[in-house]
Amino acid sequence: MSLKWKIFRIVNYLMLVLVTTIMGFGTFHFIKDNQPTPAEIFYFIAFALGGIALIANHCSNIYLLEKFYPNEELSRNHLLVISFILLSACLIIGFLTITYLITFFEAVVYAIKTDKILTRPVIAAFLFGMILLLCYYIFWMQVALRKTIQRNHAGFYASFPESN
Repeated sequence: MSLKWKIFRIVNYLMLVLVTTIMGFGTFHFIKDNQPTPAEIFYFIAFALGGIALIANHCSNIYLLEKFYPNEELSRNHLLVISFILLSACLIIGFLTITYLITFFEAVVYAIKTDKILTRPVIAAFLFGMILLLCYYIFWMQVALRKTIQRNHAGFYASFPESN
């Protein structure tokens, strides 16, 4: 396995642990709150669904690397499930990007208005940005992985001599 796929595997495991940890802390704090408002319930459900989709995405990437890389055939069912997970992850990454931009600009506007820099939102924005960069890297490599597996599979069987 080449270095780029080893790095891809490590980043997927890292993000799997990170997203699971964030989900655990978020769930703990939601459960700890005695009387959540309907808006908080909605945000928690969106948070939970997003986390589940990202966890499924990272697990599917690890599964593809373990089972199909470098040249096993992807069945139609595998392609459909992985494509659905990829689409869900893309929507979530888009939502996270918008949320990140809003959070970042709110912190900047607050700092300009009050001449106070809130460290917690700045640290959260930095971590959120790093997670987004990793998500974009994973997305790019996930598409490349599917293409590589399909190309290697076609090339593997094309390398055999034809028998008459």
